[in-house]
Amino acid sequence: MGKTINSLFKAQSRKRKLQRYLKKLPDVFPGVDWKPFYEITEYFHEKSLSTLDDQALLYRMASCAPQNGIAVEIGSWIGHSTALIGLALRGPEARCYAIDAFSAMTEDPSERDNFKSFLKKLKTPLSQRALFDAHIEKYGLSQRVVPIPFASVEAIQHLPVKASSVDFLYIDGGHTLDVVRKDISLYLPLVKKGGIVCFHDFNSYYFPDVTTAVWEETLRGSFAQFIELRSTTVALVKS
Repeated sequence: MGKTINSLFKAQSRKRKLQRYLKKLPDVFPGVDWKPFYEITEYFHEKSLSTLDDQALLYRMASCAPQNGIAVEIGSWIGHSTALIGLALRGPEARCYAIDAFSAMTEDPSERDNFKSFLKKLKTPLSQRALFDAHIEKYGLSQRVVPIPFASVEAIQHLPVKASSVDFLYIDGGHTLDVVRKDISLYLPLVKKGGIVCFHDFNSYYFPDVTTAVWEETLRGSFAQFIELRSTTVALVKS
């Protein structure tokens, strides 16, 4: 009984914290339609691998894409970030290409174990891909979101976009130095000049290789502007 009451108290405390956070967003960041963000964030609150600040920055940056903008996401997991990007985009021709092997597999064995453990914690019989599909359908994004079910190094061969045509790129795939470097080298050329590029797990204690890879690319002059860093998500403008 004590454990149940304690769990209920913690759940209520988390909900109040979320509500306070959501309530202040329109005042801090006016001009953004936060209603879709509220719905997604409340639903995924116990199913997320990112912070509220990460999520809000991702949503804001994706909302900066032009009408009928094109977004590419590397590392879609179960569709939380994909839904944020998809609902932030505007226009009937807007598309979000969601790249993920959908097998809870990564280059890092410890990370792979963490993903499998997280899926188990969700207490669902659905696979990662089935969860992703269910979430995309839940938010009415089946026409806007296009899954590319391959590891990022293979997915580039199946991506129907040309160089300098992508408005928004979000990289949250593998976290080893070689993988992040490869994702940058393969996908950054797809982004148009002035397009926005976001990286998750930048400045993270657990994934220092992400920071290293991003700084290397910054020193090469690939980014014209630093926009913002919130939690471990950084937003930059392509040169």
